[in-house]
Amino acid sequence: MRHFFLLILLSITLVALELPKKIEYTDKPKDIVTTIMEYFVQSNYKGGLALAKKYWVLPDREIDALLRQIHRQSAIINKRFGKSLSYEFIKMQRLGRSFVRYYYLQKFENHAIYWQFTFYRPKSLWQINQINFKDDLHILFE
Repeated sequence: MRHFFLLILLSITLVALELPKKIEYTDKPKDIVTTIMEYFVQSNYKGGLALAKKYWVLPDREIDALLRQIHRQSAIINKRFGKSLSYEFIKMQRLGRSFVRYYYLQKFENHAIYWQFTFYRPKSLWQINQINFKDDLHILFE
């Protein structure tokens, strides 16, 4: 019986270690995004996504695939848009009390891309639901 209890405790511990850290009310989603953008503006996408992994329910392999996509496209972006200069908060949107989305510009010498961070709160804690980036800014003017 004691071995069974230890096995259950070990299983719960291993599962808990695999679960993403949810954002407490003291960890505001916007603060997390701002920190991620500080990595991104330095072209440190790996560091930014490493932070995002703590709050994201996606498996690591899917986040790593996003990182590979960003790296492939960043060479093109840098060639067309120039050096990454800074970032700027654009707007926030809410969908009820369960979703919040933040838009940030990553400003380059010749153009900008926007990053869209969506958070979901199924109960009391926030988690990252989606991160997107695009260079077509028309949606920001709607």
